[in-house]
Amino acid sequence: MAIITLVKPLSQPKELPVQQNFDLRSTPVLKSLCAAIIILTIALYIIFW
Repeated sequence: MAIITLVKPLSQPKELPVQQNFDLRSTPVLKSLCAAIIILTIALYIIFW
């Protein structure tokens, strides 16, 4: 990409679209599931080390 930019740069930069209605809040179920995965990973490391 850097070579293409050096050889033939754009006349004006492209503007990327922005999602204004995107919700980034996490749910309690998701937090619990993530905690369970982390605990399971630690347990498997302890068992199979």
